[in-house]
Parts: sequence; structure tokens; C-alpha cells
Amino acid sequence: MVRGYTDVVGSNDRHSFSSTPGLYIQESRQDIPKELRGIGIRIEDDILITESGPHNLTSACPKYPVEIENLMKRGKEPETV
Repeated sequence: MVRGYTDVVGSNDRHSFSSTPGLYIQESRQDIPKELRGIGIRIEDDILITESGPHNLTSACPKYPVEIENLMKRGKEPETV
């Protein structure tokens, strides 16, 4: 099952929204390997829209599997930009 959610907030000159697509595998799915049942994966982006254009506030966050795995191995949050 794939789910997504977008939330928009803002004023007249600035708006932001979150895009949160996700993949959630139900525990009851017998066609999925046992170790993957019941997991969920969501990768979120927060975008700020200003007069000068869109700005991805979460561009420095890891999104690819190897980046996330490396982060988990280190056991700490990524450095902020």
C-alpha cells in the first residue's frame, strides 16, 4: 500500500508544504518475505515557497538506502546545513 500526504500552510508571501509519500507493508501479506512484513517507509520533504521560488528545507536529509544505512551505522543525526 502506498500512501501520501501533503499539508500546505502559509501567509500571503510565503507558503510551505510537506510531501510524505510512503510504503507500508501489512503484516498479513503472505506474498511478502517475513522480515519485511509490518514495516513502513516514509521519505518526507518540506518545501518553502517564497517570491524567489521554492526552497527544499530537507534537501540535506538522507533519502537513498545507502545514505540511510550509513546514518544508522553511525547512530547519530546528520549534520545540518
